[in-house]
Amino acid sequence: AHIRTFVNGRLDSEPHSNPFSSPGGIFDGGSDGAEFTVGANSAGGQMTNFFGGLLGGLAVYRRALSSDALRSLATSA
Repeated sequence: AHIRTFVNGRLDSEPHSNPFSSPGGIFDGGSDGAEFTVGANSAGGQMTNFFGGLLGGLAVYRRALSSDALRSLATSA
């Protein structure tokens, strides 16, 4: 499995980071849920790698979206 970041409906490809390999998938925390972070990484209990820009139109889905679905969402706004 891979985690991918799209900007305006297009894959924001970056060597070694996007797509990012996640062989075990994304941890969902089960029925208790799990922490969710946008704009930084949590490493060993410390927040690191802070995003220095602005985020708008953030959406989180319970399933993977196809490239066509992402393009459609990006162009329908």
